[in-house]
Amino acid sequence: MLDKLPPFVHVAARLLARTRRLIAHELVVIQRDSRHQTIAISALAGICALTFALTLHGMNRAEARLGDRVTAYFAMRDFAPGEMIDAASVYSRHVPRVGLSPSSLINSPISLAARQHIAKGDVFNSTNVNFEPLTHVPPGWRLVMVLPAVAMPNLAPGSKVDIVVNAEVIVARVFVAETIDDGTQVLVAVPAEHAALVATLAVTGEVSLISS
Repeated sequence: MLDKLPPFVHVAARLLARTRRLIAHELVVIQRDSRHQTIAISALAGICALTFALTLHGMNRAEARLGDRVTAYFAMRDFAPGEMIDAASVYSRHVPRVGLSPSSLINSPISLAARQHIAKGDVFNSTNVNFEPLTHVPPGWRLVMVLPAVAMPNLAPGSKVDIVVNAEVIVARVFVAETIDDGTQVLVAVPAEHAALVATLAVTGEVSLISS
């Protein structure tokens, strides 16, 4: 049955057998001769060093092809719209510039406010962070993002509005902190006792805003 195998299989088998005999002979020689032991160890060390050097060179070349590395800032937790960003909730990493969008922040976002919902692991950028101080938020009030049933492009920070759900005024005379996407999203400041209700209705119901 072995005669039916292709010729190269027989050649490979003979070469393998010869290699095994050579290795066995060298192992015996190495065990008996300290000079051969030194040569073998030096050869193995040289092969390992060469392998490491080639691997490191390949990694450096791959990194160079990615371009410069810059510092990017990531969220360690979720942020609600209007929530202030604190140092304990931000971590930074050096990443290739090519992997970031042009709007990514190159400076720490600490002490700024979230402009929209920021999920854990998101990169802070000029779209989800508000650089302007929210001066129209009374002390003790909370910021809630509302998606009006009808876009409100004419609202401006500081405007007063009533929040209406199912033709009923839920909260009257609250303040507009900011408008986003031409009034399709409105960040409103509401009293703390109404914040949870407004946030729930903003997600589950059809909310309208009426200028006061």
